[in-house]
Amino acid sequence: MKSPFIALLFMVVSLQACYENIEGCLDVNATNFSVTADRECEDCCTYPLLRLAVQHAYSDIEKDTSYRFNLNEVYTLDSISFFAITDLRYYLSEIKLIRENEDRVDIEEKVDIFVLNGTDTVPDNTQDNFALINRSNITPSQIGTFRENGRFVGIEFKFGLSNFDRTIFPQFLERSHPLAFGSDSLMYDLEKESYLVTRFDLARDTLPIENDTTTIQILAKDYFQQVELDFDFQVDVGFNTTIALQVDYRRWLEGVDVKTDLPEEIINKIKANIAETDPSPFEILEVRVAN
Repeated sequence: MKSPFIALLFMVVSLQACYENIEGCLDVNATNFSVTADRECEDCCTYPLLRLAVQHAYSDIEKDTSYRFNLNEVYTLDSISFFAITDLRYYLSEIKLIRENEDRVDIEEKVDIFVLNGTDTVPDNTQDNFALINRSNITPSQIGTFRENGRFVGIEFKFGLSNFDRTIFPQFLERSHPLAFGSDSLMYDLEKESYLVTRFDLARDTLPIENDTTTIQILAKDYFQQVELDFDFQVDVGFNTTIALQVDYRRWLEGVDVKTDLPEEIINKIKANIAETDPSPFEILEVRVAN
Protein backbone atom coordinates (compact mmCIF):
# COMPACT_ATOMS: atom_id res chain seq x y z
CA MET A 1 0.00 0.00 0.00
CA LYS A 2 1.36 3.41 -1.07
CA SER A 3 1.94 6.05 1.60
CA PRO A 4 -0.11 9.29 1.35
CA PHE A 5 3.09 11.19 0.48
CA ILE A 6 3.96 8.86 -2.41
CA ALA A 7 0.40 9.07 -3.72
CA LEU A 8 0.44 12.87 -3.60
CA LEU A 9 3.84 13.01 -5.33
CA PHE A 10 2.58 10.65 -8.04
CA MET A 11 -0.49 12.85 -8.60
CA VAL A 12 1.61 16.06 -8.90
CA VAL A 13 4.00 14.45 -11.38
CA SER A 14 1.08 13.15 -13.42
CA LEU A 15 -0.56 16.59 -13.53
CA GLN A 16 2.71 18.21 -14.61
CA ALA A 17 3.11 15.63 -17.35
CA CYS A 18 -0.39 16.45 -18.68
CA TYR A 19 -0.07 20.25 -18.44
CA GLU A 20 0.80 22.15 -21.59
CA ASN A 21 2.34 25.60 -21.37
CA ILE A 22 0.10 28.34 -22.71
CA GLU A 23 1.80 30.46 -25.35
CA GLY A 24 0.95 34.15 -25.61
CA CYS A 25 2.14 37.73 -25.47
CA LEU A 26 3.86 38.51 -22.15
CA ASP A 27 4.57 42.21 -22.83
CA VAL A 28 2.26 44.32 -20.63
CA ASN A 29 2.60 47.20 -23.12
CA ALA A 30 0.92 45.16 -25.86
CA THR A 31 -2.78 45.31 -26.69
CA ASN A 32 -2.93 41.49 -26.63
CA PHE A 33 -1.06 40.94 -23.35
CA SER A 34 -2.15 37.59 -21.89
CA VAL A 35 -2.45 37.12 -18.12
CA THR A 36 -2.84 33.36 -18.54
CA ALA A 37 0.15 32.72 -20.80
CA ASP A 38 3.37 31.35 -19.31
CA ARG A 39 5.43 30.99 -22.49
CA GLU A 40 6.37 33.88 -24.78
CA CYS A 41 5.08 33.62 -28.34
CA GLU A 42 7.26 34.55 -31.29
CA ASP A 43 6.43 37.96 -32.81
CA CYS A 44 2.78 37.72 -31.76
CA CYS A 45 2.53 40.90 -29.67
CA THR A 46 0.58 43.81 -31.13
CA TYR A 47 1.16 47.32 -29.85
CA PRO A 48 -1.12 50.33 -29.34
CA LEU A 49 -1.89 52.61 -32.26
CA LEU A 50 -2.51 56.33 -32.45
CA ARG A 51 -5.43 57.19 -34.74
CA LEU A 52 -6.94 60.46 -35.91
CA ALA A 53 -10.69 60.55 -36.58
CA VAL A 54 -11.68 63.77 -38.35
CA GLN A 55 -15.23 65.05 -38.04
CA HIS A 56 -16.06 67.51 -40.82
CA ALA A 57 -18.29 70.39 -39.71
CA TYR A 58 -19.81 73.64 -40.95
CA SER A 59 -20.82 76.12 -38.26
CA ASP A 60 -23.80 78.42 -38.11
CA ILE A 61 -22.50 81.46 -36.22
CA GLU A 62 -25.92 83.07 -35.71
CA LYS A 63 -27.34 79.90 -34.14
CA ASP A 64 -24.08 79.06 -32.34
CA THR A 65 -24.13 75.49 -33.60
CA SER A 66 -22.50 73.35 -36.27
CA TYR A 67 -23.60 70.70 -38.72
CA ARG A 68 -21.90 67.87 -40.53
CA PHE A 69 -20.15 69.14 -43.63
CA ASN A 70 -20.91 67.17 -46.80
CA LEU A 71 -19.54 67.33 -50.31
CA ASN A 72 -21.95 68.62 -52.99
CA GLU A 73 -24.21 70.22 -50.39
CA VAL A 74 -25.12 73.89 -50.85
CA TYR A 75 -23.80 76.32 -48.18
CA THR A 76 -23.67 80.07 -47.69
CA LEU A 77 -21.36 82.50 -45.91
CA ASP A 78 -23.53 85.61 -46.12
CA SER A 79 -27.08 84.42 -46.94
CA ILE A 80 -26.65 85.91 -50.42
CA SER A 81 -24.00 83.88 -52.24
CA PHE A 82 -24.26 80.12 -52.29
CA PHE A 83 -21.66 77.48 -53.05
CA ALA A 84 -20.80 73.81 -52.76
CA ILE A 85 -17.50 71.96 -52.42
CA THR A 86 -17.33 68.89 -54.61
CA ASP A 87 -13.91 67.60 -53.53
CA LEU A 88 -11.83 68.26 -50.41
CA ARG A 89 -8.52 66.77 -49.26
CA TYR A 90 -5.45 68.00 -47.37
CA TYR A 91 -2.33 66.83 -45.52
CA LEU A 92 -1.51 66.86 -41.82
CA SER A 93 1.99 65.87 -40.70
CA GLU A 94 4.37 65.76 -37.69
CA ILE A 95 1.51 64.66 -35.42
CA LYS A 96 2.63 64.52 -31.77
CA LEU A 97 1.06 64.34 -28.32
CA ILE A 98 2.06 66.89 -25.66
CA ARG A 99 2.90 66.00 -22.04
CA GLU A 100 2.48 68.27 -19.01
CA ASN A 101 6.20 69.10 -19.08
CA GLU A 102 5.74 70.19 -22.74
CA ASP A 103 7.63 67.19 -24.15
CA ARG A 104 6.40 66.24 -27.61
CA VAL A 105 5.93 62.48 -28.06
CA ASP A 106 6.08 60.98 -31.55
CA ILE A 107 5.04 57.63 -32.99
CA GLU A 108 7.64 54.90 -33.48
CA GLU A 109 7.58 54.17 -37.22
CA LYS A 110 9.90 55.53 -39.86
CA VAL A 111 9.41 55.09 -43.60
CA ASP A 112 12.08 54.45 -46.23
CA ILE A 113 11.93 57.08 -48.95
CA PHE A 114 13.76 58.46 -51.96
CA VAL A 115 14.36 62.20 -52.12
CA LEU A 116 15.89 64.66 -54.55
CA ASN A 117 19.40 65.77 -53.59
CA GLY A 118 20.61 68.21 -56.20
CA THR A 119 20.06 66.32 -59.42
CA ASP A 120 20.32 62.88 -57.78
CA THR A 121 17.68 60.59 -56.30
CA VAL A 122 18.97 59.25 -52.97
CA PRO A 123 17.54 56.90 -50.31
CA ASP A 124 16.63 58.28 -46.89
CA ASN A 125 14.04 57.83 -44.15
CA THR A 126 11.71 60.02 -42.13
CA GLN A 127 9.19 59.79 -39.31
CA ASP A 128 6.09 58.17 -40.79
CA ASN A 129 3.41 60.38 -39.24
CA PHE A 130 1.35 61.67 -42.16
CA ALA A 131 -2.40 61.83 -42.59
CA LEU A 132 -4.20 62.56 -45.84
CA ILE A 133 -7.65 63.84 -44.90
CA ASN A 134 -10.20 63.15 -47.62
CA ARG A 135 -13.84 64.12 -47.06
CA SER A 136 -14.88 61.19 -49.26
CA ASN A 137 -13.22 58.75 -46.85
CA ILE A 138 -14.61 58.59 -43.30
CA THR A 139 -12.17 55.94 -42.05
CA PRO A 140 -9.93 57.19 -39.18
CA SER A 141 -6.32 57.79 -40.20
CA GLN A 142 -3.87 55.37 -38.59
CA ILE A 143 -0.86 57.47 -37.58
CA GLY A 144 1.35 54.75 -36.10
CA THR A 145 2.50 52.75 -33.07
CA PHE A 146 2.32 54.68 -29.80
CA ARG A 147 3.49 52.78 -26.69
CA GLU A 148 3.78 55.86 -24.45
CA ASN A 149 1.24 56.22 -21.66
CA GLY A 150 0.25 58.62 -18.90
CA ARG A 151 -1.31 62.06 -18.83
CA PHE A 152 -1.23 64.33 -21.87
CA VAL A 153 -2.43 67.91 -22.27
CA GLY A 154 -2.79 68.35 -26.00
CA ILE A 155 -1.82 67.54 -29.57
CA GLU A 156 0.46 69.28 -32.03
CA PHE A 157 0.53 68.86 -35.81
CA LYS A 158 1.48 70.69 -38.97
CA PHE A 159 -1.04 71.62 -41.63
CA GLY A 160 0.89 70.77 -44.78
CA LEU A 161 4.28 69.22 -45.49
CA SER A 162 7.79 70.37 -44.60
CA ASN A 163 10.36 71.39 -47.20
CA PHE A 164 12.00 68.00 -46.75
CA ASP A 165 8.76 66.01 -47.05
CA ARG A 166 7.80 67.64 -50.32
CA THR A 167 11.02 66.36 -51.96
CA ILE A 168 9.86 62.76 -51.45
CA PHE A 169 9.21 60.82 -54.64
CA PRO A 170 5.69 59.32 -54.31
CA GLN A 171 6.24 56.56 -56.88
CA PHE A 172 8.69 54.74 -54.56
CA LEU A 173 6.25 54.43 -51.65
CA GLU A 174 3.78 51.63 -51.03
CA ARG A 175 0.47 52.36 -52.71
CA SER A 176 -1.37 52.54 -49.37
CA HIS A 177 0.91 55.28 -47.99
CA PRO A 178 -0.67 58.77 -47.70
CA LEU A 179 2.13 60.29 -49.82
CA ALA A 180 2.03 57.62 -52.54
CA PHE A 181 0.42 57.64 -55.96
CA GLY A 182 -2.98 56.00 -55.87
CA SER A 183 -6.57 57.06 -55.56
CA ASP A 184 -5.35 60.36 -54.07
CA SER A 185 -2.59 61.05 -56.59
CA LEU A 186 -4.36 64.35 -57.29
CA MET A 187 -2.28 65.57 -54.34
CA TYR A 188 0.96 65.51 -56.34
CA ASP A 189 1.62 67.99 -59.13
CA LEU A 190 3.78 66.18 -61.66
CA GLU A 191 4.53 69.33 -63.61
CA LYS A 192 5.79 71.23 -60.54
CA GLU A 193 7.18 68.04 -58.91
CA SER A 194 5.59 69.01 -55.62
CA TYR A 195 2.82 67.91 -53.30
CA LEU A 196 -0.28 69.96 -52.58
CA VAL A 197 -1.21 70.95 -49.03
CA THR A 198 -4.86 71.36 -49.89
CA ARG A 199 -7.09 70.74 -52.85
CA PHE A 200 -10.78 71.44 -53.07
CA ASP A 201 -13.22 72.08 -55.88
CA LEU A 202 -15.50 75.05 -55.27
CA ALA A 203 -18.80 75.28 -57.19
CA ARG A 204 -19.84 78.93 -57.11
CA ASP A 205 -23.40 80.22 -56.70
CA THR A 206 -24.95 77.97 -59.31
CA LEU A 207 -27.45 75.16 -59.69
CA PRO A 208 -26.68 72.59 -60.86
CA ILE A 209 -23.40 72.95 -58.99
CA GLU A 210 -21.20 71.42 -61.70
CA ASN A 211 -21.82 74.40 -64.01
CA ASP A 212 -19.09 76.59 -62.49
CA THR A 213 -16.38 74.77 -60.55
CA THR A 214 -13.07 76.35 -59.53
CA THR A 215 -10.25 74.15 -58.27
CA ILE A 216 -8.42 75.68 -55.31
CA GLN A 217 -4.90 74.32 -54.78
CA ILE A 218 -2.37 75.28 -52.12
CA LEU A 219 1.08 73.96 -52.99
CA ALA A 220 3.22 72.44 -50.23
CA LYS A 221 6.00 74.94 -50.85
CA ASP A 222 3.58 77.76 -50.10
CA TYR A 223 2.30 76.74 -46.68
CA PHE A 224 3.37 74.84 -43.55
CA GLN A 225 1.38 75.89 -40.49
CA GLN A 226 1.74 74.59 -36.93
CA VAL A 227 -1.46 73.86 -35.01
CA GLU A 228 -1.50 73.21 -31.26
CA LEU A 229 -4.67 72.20 -29.42
CA ASP A 230 -5.17 71.87 -25.66
CA PHE A 231 -7.00 68.84 -24.27
CA ASP A 232 -6.42 66.94 -21.03
CA PHE A 233 -6.51 63.14 -21.39
CA GLN A 234 -5.03 59.89 -20.12
CA VAL A 235 -3.44 57.16 -22.25
CA ASP A 236 -3.52 53.75 -20.57
CA VAL A 237 -0.90 51.01 -20.93
CA GLY A 238 -1.68 48.63 -23.78
CA PHE A 239 -4.63 50.61 -25.19
CA ASN A 240 -5.16 52.21 -28.60
CA THR A 241 -5.77 55.97 -28.66
CA THR A 242 -8.12 57.70 -31.10
CA ILE A 243 -8.28 61.48 -31.19
CA ALA A 244 -11.57 62.87 -32.53
CA LEU A 245 -10.67 66.13 -34.28
CA GLN A 246 -13.40 68.45 -35.58
CA VAL A 247 -12.61 70.76 -38.50
CA ASP A 248 -14.92 73.72 -39.13
CA TYR A 249 -14.84 74.70 -42.82
CA ARG A 250 -16.98 77.77 -42.16
CA ARG A 251 -13.97 79.18 -40.32
CA TRP A 252 -11.68 78.15 -43.19
CA LEU A 253 -13.69 80.37 -45.49
CA GLU A 254 -14.13 83.36 -43.17
CA GLY A 255 -14.00 86.58 -45.22
CA VAL A 256 -14.12 84.79 -48.59
CA ASP A 257 -16.43 86.16 -51.28
CA VAL A 258 -17.31 82.93 -53.02
CA LYS A 259 -18.95 84.83 -55.86
CA THR A 260 -16.11 87.11 -56.96
CA ASP A 261 -12.82 86.20 -55.21
CA LEU A 262 -10.09 84.86 -57.48
CA PRO A 263 -8.48 81.52 -56.51
CA GLU A 264 -5.35 83.31 -55.25
CA GLU A 265 -7.45 85.54 -53.00
CA ILE A 266 -9.31 82.53 -51.60
CA ILE A 267 -6.01 80.74 -50.97
CA ASN A 268 -4.56 83.69 -49.02
CA LYS A 269 -7.69 83.99 -46.87
CA ILE A 270 -7.74 80.25 -46.11
CA LYS A 271 -4.07 80.39 -45.09
CA ALA A 272 -4.79 83.23 -42.66
CA ASN A 273 -7.87 81.49 -41.24
CA ILE A 274 -6.08 78.18 -40.62
CA ALA A 275 -3.44 80.07 -38.62
CA GLU A 276 -6.11 81.60 -36.35
CA THR A 277 -6.09 80.44 -32.73
CA ASP A 278 -9.09 82.34 -31.31
CA PRO A 279 -11.08 80.58 -32.40
CA SER A 280 -9.21 77.86 -34.26
CA PRO A 281 -10.94 76.03 -37.09
CA PHE A 282 -9.65 72.85 -35.38
CA GLU A 283 -10.98 71.43 -32.12
CA ILE A 284 -10.47 68.20 -30.18
CA LEU A 285 -13.90 66.76 -29.35
CA GLU A 286 -12.78 63.71 -27.37
CA VAL A 287 -10.02 61.16 -26.92
CA ARG A 288 -11.09 57.51 -27.03
CA VAL A 289 -8.90 54.87 -25.38
CA ALA A 290 -9.76 51.24 -26.10
CA ASN A 291 -8.18 47.93 -27.08
